[in-house]
Amino acid sequence: MSRRRRSDERGFTLVELLIALAIGAMVAAAIVEIFQGSLSQVSHATSLEDAQSSARVGLDQMVSELRLIGSYWTGIPGAGNAITAATPSTLTFMADIDADTVSGTTETTLTGASTATTLTVSANASAFNTYATAAANDYVYVADGGTRELRQLASVTGSVVTLTAALANSYPAGSIVRSVERVSYTFDASAKTLTRTLGGGSTDTVLDNVTALTFSYFDSSGGALATTPPDATAIKEVQISVTTQGTGGDLRKMTSRVRLRN
Repeated sequence: MSRRRRSDERGFTLVELLIALAIGAMVAAAIVEIFQGSLSQVSHATSLEDAQSSARVGLDQMVSELRLIGSYWTGIPGAGNAITAATPSTLTFMADIDADTVSGTTETTLTGASTATTLTVSANASAFNTYATAAANDYVYVADGGTRELRQLASVTGSVVTLTAALANSYPAGSIVRSVERVSYTFDASAKTLTRTLGGGSTDTVLDNVTALTFSYFDSSGGALATTPPDATAIKEVQISVTTQGTGGDLRKMTSRVRLRN
């Protein structure tokens, strides 16, 4: 016997189905938009973090080395100014930046009295660097109490250091010996890089994706030295402003100001 269809068993009408589909589409579109917005925010934050991290690494290295400008150089008779080039995009200076003649707390010293141009040191002299261009060789700092001198390095053989010019004084065994390096930082706007050159060695990239970098110089009272290049003898503070670009194209600018210790 056939069953009579009850009135409440009828299906959805076409209009109801269309309305349901439209509501579902709007909900899906909203979910997709929220998801895309979240992805965009994550990408933006990652790009900014990448740019900031890159800038901070480069700044930290420069700040630590700039603080040492003139170490084992400034005040030595005949040494000249520790800063040898200073422009908005380039900074070159003399300093013992890495203390590579010191092992733990033990200084490298003379093992016997010096001759006019030859020093025999207590450790292998590999910390003293020579280059294909002799004018870029390290300088050698020698000190016995208040008697101090600097001479440029000519050659190194084992523990024997030979100087390009004779010392004015004789130094006994135990006198301290240090290496002083020439360091250059250069911003290349076309390559978007900050590079570092040590003596006459290879040029290494400190930072890439650099869209802007400026060195600014200040005197002992904090006044800006506006001339380009400034009077190097008047420079007592250096400000570094660097802008880097993250992976997503976002920019981050960071600035640090360094007061020279020496």
